[in-house]
Amino acid sequence: MNLVRTKIESYELMNEKSLINIKSDQTSTVTISQTTFTSIAQIGTGNGAAINAQLQQDSILKVTDSCTFYNCSTLQNDDNRGGAINAVVDGSNSQFIVSDLVKFEKCQSYQGGAISVELLNMGTCEVNNVQFQECTVNNDGGGIFAQLQNSGGILTITNHTSFVQCINTIWGGGGILIFSNGLNSRCIISDKVIFEKCYAERGGAIYIEQYEGGSFDVHNAKFKECNAYNNGGAIYIEQYFGGSFDVHKAIIKECEAQNQGGAIFIRQYFGGSFDVHNAIIKECEAQSGGAIYTQTWYYWGNMGSSTATISGSTFSGSKSVNEGGAIYTELYEDVALTIDNTQFNLCYSTDSDGGSIFAFINEGSLSLNQVIFTDCNCTQPGYGGAIAIVQQDYKSRISITDSSFTNCLTLPGSSSQRYGWGGAIYIQIRYQASLLTETNFLLTNLSFTNCAAFENIGNNLHILSPDIHATGEAIQSYNLLTVKDLSDPPNIISDLYISPSYAYDYMGINQSKVGDGFAQFTDHEPLFEQFFISNVPNPSYIDASNGKDIKFCGGKSSKCKTIKYSTERNPTPLSGIKPTDSSYSIILTSNTELDTDIQIMSITLVNGHQFSIRNFWNWSS
Repeated sequence: MNLVRTKIESYELMNEKSLINIKSDQTSTVTISQTTFTSIAQIGTGNGAAINAQLQQDSILKVTDSCTFYNCSTLQNDDNRGGAINAVVDGSNSQFIVSDLVKFEKCQSYQGGAISVELLNMGTCEVNNVQFQECTVNNDGGGIFAQLQNSGGILTITNHTSFVQCINTIWGGGGILIFSNGLNSRCIISDKVIFEKCYAERGGAIYIEQYEGGSFDVHNAKFKECNAYNNGGAIYIEQYFGGSFDVHKAIIKECEAQNQGGAIFIRQYFGGSFDVHNAIIKECEAQSGGAIYTQTWYYWGNMGSSTATISGSTFSGSKSVNEGGAIYTELYEDVALTIDNTQFNLCYSTDSDGGSIFAFINEGSLSLNQVIFTDCNCTQPGYGGAIAIVQQDYKSRISITDSSFTNCLTLPGSSSQRYGWGGAIYIQIRYQASLLTETNFLLTNLSFTNCAAFENIGNNLHILSPDIHATGEAIQSYNLLTVKDLSDPPNIISDLYISPSYAYDYMGINQSKVGDGFAQFTDHEPLFEQFFISNVPNPSYIDASNGKDIKFCGGKSSKCKTIKYSTERNPTPLSGIKPTDSSYSIILTSNTELDTDIQIMSITLVNGHQFSIRNFWNWSS
């Protein structure tokens, strides 16, 4: 059967009737091309105002070649689906194909504003180079509602197909909602599919639920200005008992969720995998997890093994109000998140923790390798300009390797002066230091450039633990922290644990002293003070404009304010062993003409040593 170059308009249908009904129980092909359907309304119960098709084994329905469906609709209640088309595709050789510049505009229903499709027994549906514009539902899938049943099926959406301003006014999937069941169910969205300005409560562009396996691939797609007034500005995913979701070479830009996951929200129940590869996620925002929010729904002793991998991707300009400017993750039991070869630029949390990443780990695993953080920050009462981690117990695993942090900051809050610790990394350890090992805590080959915390409280790293003295000892004993020497690459800093030059770069505080976050500066301790070979950095830097005269001042990131303070300190450390330095240097980085009454006395630092002052500041005449 063929329907070609036909115009059909202004029909109202009742009693479960559609304009075209197809019930095929034998081999057949129906082709509809170059045909226009305008204002076809189903005003009673029923599905598919324009076309309602039941395709059995070896049956094919093709809607192709610039067909247009304009203002086709069903009622928006529980018994209606497919504003324009409803199709049930049953059998491995049964196909529903929509292709070649077909357009759906202003179509409406309860489920599937334009199309509702159900796939059984490996039936297939292909949507190829199709436009969905301003299609609306009040429950499932503004453009497409798809069900892939346990017996399996394949849904493919490809080749410049677009969803523009499609809306779900109540539930999930402004563009698409998909229920996928069973190991043999597969969904593929590929080859420059576009979602733009789509809107829903959950999953502004896509909402998917996966049950008992199956796969969902999003490849080379673009999401722009999609919005969810709950979770998942672009994509919302729930996985039950397994399944895989893969986002590859996608661009997600300017998407927003009012609650969690500005770009992607994923919740895993009893296993599943989630992978993001070579994606660009730019200027997305949410209350928590400005770009991605991952959560494993927690059931004691029955979690399943869930994994998430983010690799080769870029997060730029993502922001949150609460935790996780770019990523928020909860990792329970065997759940693992790996982030590899990925960049975070200009990500921030405006009022909470983790300018780029916030992770709560309870027997799960977080691994970062070759990750670059640049210009990431959070504002008080937040902590961790780039990363904030809560490590609930010793079975929780942290590994950060070969990663760099540049210009990462914790910024002073306008309404709160609480917390603000850890310019680059903040870690809260909730177990005894004796249980620290390289298995559960490893920070190696890191690099830090111009990172700073509020009041210099852990510019690079700050740790909160039950006993920070013991924590520092464990880290030193097992060599759990190594940092690259940027002045002598690729070597690591050889005196990281023993030099006071890094006193304020690596700090910590005992849990008992935290209170409500207003802990005094003196309540914080250098992580490795017990190993210092001197209390005075050598050389010591002086900055009369921005320096501070505090106990271990003089390092590049915590300069002293005056020469007087710098030279009148007792250099002998906690060990009581006097330093072996034969000479000390003072390096001036600003005008110190107000530094007066400097006296070289027998009790001062320079007694018995050579003393030199170098000027790195251009004096005015």
